[in-house]
Amino acid sequence: TATYKVTDDNAIDCTYEATTDKETVINMCNHSYFTLTGDPSQPGTNMVQRVNADNFTPTDTTYMTTGEIKPVYGSSMDFNKGRALYEVIADTTEQQIKNAGGFDHNYCLNTYKDGTGNDKMVAASLYAENTGIFLEVFTNEPGIQVYTGNFQGRGIACKHGIKYPKHVSV
Repeated sequence: TATYKVTDDNAIDCTYEATTDKETVINMCNHSYFTLTGDPSQPGTNMVQRVNADNFTPTDTTYMTTGEIKPVYGSSMDFNKGRALYEVIADTTEQQIKNAGGFDHNYCLNTYKDGTGNDKMVAASLYAENTGIFLEVFTNEPGIQVYTGNFQGRGIACKHGIKYPKHVSV
């Protein structure tokens, strides 16, 4: 079951629930993309992203995880302090970014410890300085996928006939 609710303080609350009759792996996902800049005709790479994660799971050239867990510190994958996407999204020295043409990576959240997630702590955030719009993500799950619209911008007319560019949203 997926429930979407707009709260009294103007937040979007997405709740996912599942029941199984046997133990199973389940991947509750949401494919929402956000551009907070107010102009979907421009890339959203000036948005500042923060991800509360010390580690990520690398991918191969087909975007599949390798099974490794690697630290983000000192790399272009590090968003612990928050930084504008344009600072790192074109870093061709970082093989992970080069492979994906941007970001399409799972981050191992610091908000998840010993099998329990803390959905009262911010897992990730996004901010557009030009509009002042700020987005925070809370979850009790162990990871979050960061995708920077690497395959957007294929010339398809979207809302209001605008052709969205690559990296328009996260």
